Amino acid sequence: MQKQITCNIQLTGFNNTILLQAVEQIKSELKEKKFTQFKIYSLPKKVKRFTVLSSPHVHKKAREQFELKIHKHQLTFVNNKSEIKEMLNFFKQGCVKDFGYSISLKK
Repeated sequence: MQKQITCNIQLTGFNNTILLQAVEQIKSELKEKKFTQFKIYSLPKKVKRFTVLSSPHVHKKAREQFELKIHKHQLTFVNNKSEIKEMLNFFKQGCVKDFGYSISLKK
């Protein structure tokens, strides 16, 4: 019997609709490969705000504000080593684009 390995994949992106489409694509890939134990979590988004002076010289009160929203989702699944390798190859092929991801494995 092979050991079970827990794989956590954290997806981050600026556009929530593209990120949700990617999560659905990954979910369908997991179901296609017969992964039984997987969960998808929606993590809290981070908002970074920037304030910039619009006039470089005297008008100190004239400012513009910008914000950058970072959306996150996490996939967690448990399976044996060979099936997790198949899933990691799916990420290496570049089937998922327009966002970043980080992968962590635990025994």
